[in-house]
Amino acid sequence: MAGVQSGGFFRVDLPASSPLHLEAEYPVFVYGTLRSSLVRHLVFGGGGDPRPAVLPGFRRQGLALLDDESAEVPGLLLQISAAELAAMDRYERLGVRYQRLPVTLADGTEAWVYRRL
Repeated sequence: MAGVQSGGFFRVDLPASSPLHLEAEYPVFVYGTLRSSLVRHLVFGGGGDPRPAVLPGFRRQGLALLDDESAEVPGLLLQISAAELAAMDRYERLGVRYQRLPVTLADGTEAWVYRRL
Protein backbone atom coordinates (compact mmCIF):
# COMPACT_ATOMS: atom_id res chain seq x y z
CA MET A 1 0.00 0.00 0.00
CA ALA A 2 1.41 3.40 -0.94
CA GLY A 3 2.20 5.86 1.79
CA VAL A 4 3.70 9.26 2.45
CA GLN A 5 7.37 9.30 3.33
CA SER A 6 8.84 11.66 5.93
CA GLY A 7 12.32 13.14 5.81
CA GLY A 8 15.16 12.70 8.25
CA PHE A 9 17.30 9.90 9.59
CA PHE A 10 14.42 8.11 11.32
CA ARG A 11 12.55 7.69 8.04
CA VAL A 12 9.02 6.34 8.32
CA ASP A 13 6.26 5.65 5.81
CA LEU A 14 2.80 6.85 6.77
CA PRO A 15 0.28 4.30 5.43
CA ALA A 16 -2.32 5.71 3.05
CA SER A 17 -4.94 4.25 5.43
CA SER A 18 -3.63 6.30 8.38
CA PRO A 19 -6.33 8.06 10.44
CA LEU A 20 -4.16 11.18 10.38
CA HIS A 21 -5.24 13.80 7.87
CA LEU A 22 -2.33 14.15 5.46
CA GLU A 23 -2.92 17.85 4.77
CA ALA A 24 -3.41 18.88 8.41
CA GLU A 25 -0.84 20.35 10.79
CA TYR A 26 -0.55 18.99 14.30
CA PRO A 27 0.53 21.03 17.35
CA VAL A 28 3.09 19.20 19.49
CA PHE A 29 4.67 20.44 22.73
CA VAL A 30 8.28 19.31 23.15
CA TYR A 31 10.30 19.68 26.33
CA GLY A 32 13.37 17.44 25.92
CA THR A 33 15.68 16.46 23.08
CA LEU A 34 13.26 17.71 20.41
CA ARG A 35 13.87 21.30 21.53
CA SER A 36 17.14 21.02 19.58
CA SER A 37 16.83 22.06 15.94
CA LEU A 38 19.49 19.48 15.02
CA VAL A 39 17.50 16.65 16.61
CA ARG A 40 14.30 17.84 14.89
CA HIS A 41 16.16 17.89 11.58
CA LEU A 42 17.40 14.31 12.11
CA VAL A 43 13.99 13.03 13.22
CA PHE A 44 11.70 14.60 10.63
CA GLY A 45 13.83 16.84 8.45
CA GLY A 46 12.30 20.09 9.58
CA GLY A 47 11.95 22.73 12.20
CA GLY A 48 8.23 22.65 12.95
CA ASP A 49 8.11 26.47 13.22
CA PRO A 50 9.02 26.38 16.94
CA ARG A 51 7.77 28.95 19.40
CA PRO A 52 8.25 29.11 23.17
CA ALA A 53 5.47 27.50 25.20
CA VAL A 54 4.74 26.42 28.77
CA LEU A 55 2.93 23.31 30.00
CA PRO A 56 1.27 23.97 33.39
CA GLY A 57 0.42 21.29 35.93
CA PHE A 58 3.53 19.19 35.36
CA ARG A 59 7.17 19.09 36.36
CA ARG A 60 9.99 17.47 34.47
CA GLN A 61 12.10 14.75 36.08
CA GLY A 62 14.72 13.60 33.60
CA LEU A 63 12.75 12.62 30.52
CA ALA A 64 9.49 12.11 32.43
CA LEU A 65 6.59 14.50 33.01
CA LEU A 66 5.12 14.17 36.49
CA ASP A 67 1.78 15.61 37.61
CA ASP A 68 2.38 18.67 39.80
CA GLU A 69 -0.34 21.34 39.91
CA SER A 70 2.13 23.92 41.29
CA ALA A 71 4.73 23.48 38.54
CA GLU A 72 5.17 24.14 34.84
CA VAL A 73 7.46 22.86 32.13
CA PRO A 74 9.03 25.21 29.55
CA GLY A 75 9.40 23.95 26.02
CA LEU A 76 8.49 24.60 22.41
CA LEU A 77 5.27 24.33 20.45
CA LEU A 78 5.78 22.81 17.00
CA GLN A 79 3.34 22.71 14.06
CA ILE A 80 4.07 19.54 12.10
CA SER A 81 2.56 17.51 9.28
CA ALA A 82 1.05 14.03 9.57
CA ALA A 83 4.21 12.46 8.13
CA GLU A 84 6.35 14.43 10.62
CA LEU A 85 4.08 13.33 13.48
CA ALA A 86 4.49 9.71 12.38
CA ALA A 87 8.29 10.20 12.38
CA MET A 88 8.08 11.67 15.91
CA ASP A 89 5.96 8.70 17.02
CA ARG A 90 8.69 6.38 15.82
CA TYR A 91 11.46 8.46 17.43
CA GLU A 92 9.61 8.51 20.76
CA ARG A 93 8.83 4.78 20.41
CA LEU A 94 5.12 5.42 20.80
CA GLY A 95 3.48 2.68 22.83
CA VAL A 96 6.82 1.28 23.97
CA ARG A 97 8.50 4.16 25.82
CA TYR A 98 6.04 7.05 25.44
CA GLN A 99 2.38 7.72 25.00
CA ARG A 100 1.06 10.74 23.08
CA LEU A 101 -1.53 12.67 25.06
CA PRO A 102 -3.53 15.86 24.49
CA VAL A 103 -2.69 18.76 26.81
CA THR A 104 -3.63 22.41 27.17
CA LEU A 105 -0.72 24.84 27.26
CA ALA A 106 -0.57 27.95 29.46
CA ASP A 107 -1.85 30.15 26.60
CA GLY A 108 -4.85 27.86 26.02
CA THR A 109 -3.43 26.11 22.95
CA GLU A 110 -4.30 22.43 22.71
CA ALA A 111 -1.38 20.23 21.66
CA TRP A 112 0.02 16.72 21.82
CA VAL A 113 2.78 15.84 24.26
CA TYR A 114 4.83 12.66 24.62
CA ARG A 115 4.81 11.27 28.17
CA ARG A 116 6.86 8.31 29.39
CA LEU A 117 4.95 5.12 30.10
